[in-house]
Amino acid sequence: MAGSRFGSFKSDKGDSAAAAAAPPQRKDPYEVLGVARTATDQEIKSAFRRMALKYHPDKNADDPVASDKFQEVTFSYSILSDPHKRRQYDTSGFEAIETDSQELELDLSSLNTVNTMFAAIFRYTF
Repeated sequence: MAGSRFGSFKSDKGDSAAAAAAPPQRKDPYEVLGVARTATDQEIKSAFRRMALKYHPDKNADDPVASDKFQEVTFSYSILSDPHKRRQYDTSGFEAIETDSQELELDLSSLNTVNTMFAAIFRYTF
């Protein structure tokens, strides 16, 4: 009996770990902002402002759902407000956006040497 209780505990922990490791489910940015795919830049901007005011964390301090919605609205606007990202999303979906952002990541590990050199140079100047 005790074994089954512990077994279910391990199962629950495993499920939550798997859920944390799974990528977040993204919604269509057009649906999130409530605009048509043919919406103009001004329509997108107006929809974003309206929804950002509605779900802003300062106005909904005690509502975690509103905070999540605000982040979703902001993410959707970041895609639709940029003509290049919007075109990529329209043609290939989120895969193109995520691939593009991964390509732009910088490898900052090589800057450690540069930081060490600057530290050595400026350590004695001041």
